[in-house]
Amino acid sequence: MTRTTLSRLESFQNSLKKTLVPVKSFFALMRILALRILQEATVRAAWFVLGALLVIARPAFAENADKLFGIWKVLSAVVEDVETKEKTPLYGERPRGYLILLPSGRMMALLVSEGRKEPQTNEERAAAYRFMVAYTGKYTVEGNKWMTRPDVAWNEGYMRDQVRYFRLDGDRLIVETAPAMSPDFGKVVRFIVVWQKDE
Repeated sequence: MTRTTLSRLESFQNSLKKTLVPVKSFFALMRILALRILQEATVRAAWFVLGALLVIARPAFAENADKLFGIWKVLSAVVEDVETKEKTPLYGERPRGYLILLPSGRMMALLVSEGRKEPQTNEERAAAYRFMVAYTGKYTVEGNKWMTRPDVAWNEGYMRDQVRYFRLDGDRLIVETAPAMSPDFGKVVRFIVVWQKDE
């Protein structure tokens, strides 16, 4: 009999004495010990299965997302007319901003127009607000589909699932929205933002 088994026997004997459980034979004690060992083995097996499930579920996210992790600097942001393919800069030719994607599943983005100055009037403050985007939330990746659920945003109208489609081209990340009718432009458009990995 191993030290581990003897230790368990002693432990059970003590616990049985404390709980006043009558044990009249060696076989009864062996039966109780076997049941306890089986319970411990079942718990260990359950943890093993849970760990395996987590490992199996993780690659669907990591296989694509691990290439996205890091800090990205914006290069351009345009709106594209789906019918004519004409592209119009959204925040000027040289917008400023960063996108941060963490392995934990948290993202943060800030994008503002070029040539911003400190606003002095209410009109200028309203314009500064209009020509920017800022939000953070938890994101998931499935294939080339990237979805963020914002929990903080510069505009409460952004507090809904944000779905994007992406592709990588060297050190560049091209992000697009699905084509949709835009009330601002009065036609079906898609938004395209190009980011570059910030070393």
